[in-house]
Amino acid sequence: MQEGKQTKQPKLTEDWTVVLLSFLIIGISVFLFVLPMPIFSWKSGDELIDEFSLERIY
Repeated sequence: MQEGKQTKQPKLTEDWTVVLLSFLIIGISVFLFVLPMPIFSWKSGDELIDEFSLERIY
């Protein structure tokens, strides 16, 4: 065994590498698979109340 030789320590440990890769994968997934948001609209308060009436729910 050589006594004068030092091994290089990685700048990121295995745990932090996995954390960074996970955030990268989640970030790419969120920006590539954007789902359209539903559009809700009503012209008056009465129309809004009608949306939540029992006839519309059942």
